[in-house]
Amino acid sequence: MKKKWLILLASLGVILLASSVGVTKASLFDLEISSGNTFEAWTSILWRQTTQSDFEAGVLNNVDTSSSAGDVKLAIASSWYNASWAYRKKITVDHTKVGADLMDFPVLVSLASDADLANDAQDDGGDILFTKSDGTTKLDHEIEKFDGSTGKLIAWVKVSSLSSSVNTEIYMYYGNATCGSQENIMGVWASGWKTVCHMAETSGNEKDSVTNSLDYVKTGTVASVAGKIGQARKSTSGDSNYLIKSEVGFPDFRPITVMAWVKFSSWLAEYGRVFSREPSGSGGLDWECGGSTSPPYALRWWVGDSFDSATARIYINGVEDATGTMPDKTCSNPLYLFRSGKGTGRGMDGTIDEFRMYNGELSAGFIKTCYNNQNSPSTFCLVGDEEGFYVSAGTIASRVLDTGVTGARWDALFWSETVEDSTTDITFEVRASDTWFDKGDATPDWTDLGTTNSPITSGLPSGRYKQWRATLTTSDTSKTPTLKEVRVYHY
Repeated sequence: MKKKWLILLASLGVILLASSVGVTKASLFDLEISSGNTFEAWTSILWRQTTQSDFEAGVLNNVDTSSSAGDVKLAIASSWYNASWAYRKKITVDHTKVGADLMDFPVLVSLASDADLANDAQDDGGDILFTKSDGTTKLDHEIEKFDGSTGKLIAWVKVSSLSSSVNTEIYMYYGNATCGSQENIMGVWASGWKTVCHMAETSGNEKDSVTNSLDYVKTGTVASVAGKIGQARKSTSGDSNYLIKSEVGFPDFRPITVMAWVKFSSWLAEYGRVFSREPSGSGGLDWECGGSTSPPYALRWWVGDSFDSATARIYINGVEDATGTMPDKTCSNPLYLFRSGKGTGRGMDGTIDEFRMYNGELSAGFIKTCYNNQNSPSTFCLVGDEEGFYVSAGTIASRVLDTGVTGARWDALFWSETVEDSTTDITFEVRASDTWFDKGDATPDWTDLGTTNSPITSGLPSGRYKQWRATLTTSDTSKTPTLKEVRVYHY
């Protein structure tokens, strides 16, 4: 009888493994009923974990069980703006290029090309947005140019505060295929700016970003050329080629700061006008450059027919060049670029980029920062590597199962998962002991099951108390593997 018992036991073991793999529950009963045979039933018992509460009863580390109930995914990166945006990059402003602590500064973010933006942003850059360093507070921005084929970007971001002593960090988000444009152009230029003209149009009239309208009307020939920042506009010497902005809705104001990038092709003896706002019969506002003398030539700010005197300062390339007093003249005439508002023979022969007027006296630190930002945007703003929505790795360890049987065998481990190509993966470890241990204990040691796919029926340890642990990983943090169900069979 003993020999027969051993043969039957071995036979039942083979039948058990073959019958239990791939089924919801396996039960085998010993048909031996002779007297003295105490082995009356042999059942493979299912321990199934598939609900959110099942998974949350374990030990969670950098994984998420709540966004998709009954599933385990990698955790969302901390302080993420919105789950609809798949990517972001950290932008760090070099504090050594900030001239003073500043508020509401329009930072130029300029990228000659960016493969990540080309691959993942909308073709028109409508999904690009910027946040504060907290990753969630949105900042107003304007996109002057975006090329979806190369990722070339020219954007102006209104940063609420810039420090001259520590680096300022912001985030650029992208990778939302379905959202509308995230720009708020007029929000960037809402405080004090009276006109901002990027000279970004390739032909025709030019847009004033303060009104987000084509307010600068082209007259004659004003070409579009490569500029200091993006595109610029170029006129030849003469009075018939210029841009004009009507005085309607654009009253005179004091105090005033005017700034632009200018490049002359030639100098006029009678001072060519970069811009002019002059009544026909008397002096008004002029920015004049030129002169017949040898370099450095002359640069002057002219106001005629004065009532009061005011302090005037001229900055060249961010550095104060001259200061003095000038008469203050109220003027509500049209604003001309490239020519005088009165008289003839005073047209500018050259190029203008980024023309602005501000109602107030901008500080020397603000002007210096503008120059640094716009002259060397790639070193002013350092752009970091692409970050995805998910963390790169996380683990979930199950609660500990008490089988109630010393030396209980682990029959099989099944799981259901969703993984994306070669970028995501889920691997398993198991452990067992006849001595109780808590789900978070460091011992007993884990048995690594490697990269074997479900199911696993060998190499599984024995013991009354059992636990499994899954590790979720991704090399593309815009994607996550998903663990949907885990089934353990034991006997």
